[in-house]
Amino acid sequence: MEEPPVSRFPMLMTSRLVLRPIWGIDLAALFALRSDARVNRYLDRPLAQNEGDVKEFMINIRQGQERGEHLYWVITSLEEATLLGAIGLWNFSDDRREAELGFELLPDFQGQGIMAEALQMILHFAFSVVALETVNAFTHPDNAASIRSLEKQGFVSMSEQAAAAEGMLQFRLKKSDLLPV
Repeated sequence: MEEPPVSRFPMLMTSRLVLRPIWGIDLAALFALRSDARVNRYLDRPLAQNEGDVKEFMINIRQGQERGEHLYWVITSLEEATLLGAIGLWNFSDDRREAELGFELLPDFQGQGIMAEALQMILHFAFSVVALETVNAFTHPDNAASIRSLEKQGFVSMSEQAAAAEGMLQFRLKKSDLLPV
């Protein structure tokens, strides 16, 4: 079994957010996230039909994290434990130097800079703690908000290549392209 990207699942904090593992109390909010047609409009997954679908998802996330297959955080505010969205890293390359990034946010919390703050934290964590060299992200060509979010973080479009055949745009951020802090 491969070593997990980090030995203990970290809780991450920004000035107004907490990124933490899934808890049982997240079931209803995760159901709202995974069953909302607006959130899922550009995602290639079926809408959650009931909380049983979400329970199965939660079990799969926990088991995958234990096996080191992915890292998945729920995004909450610093004041409340209520789930606002989710963000994660998965599809790690065999050499553990590259991974894919994914993120989603409930509509009531979009347009408030929450995802930008979460993305900054995850990218810092990905490059400094997990020691990734490259982070990839895929999004639907019509998902202007996600494209803007990725570009603001420095991601470069690779869209004319392999992903375009599947109807998705690929973006890439390399650690070597970041300015030193």
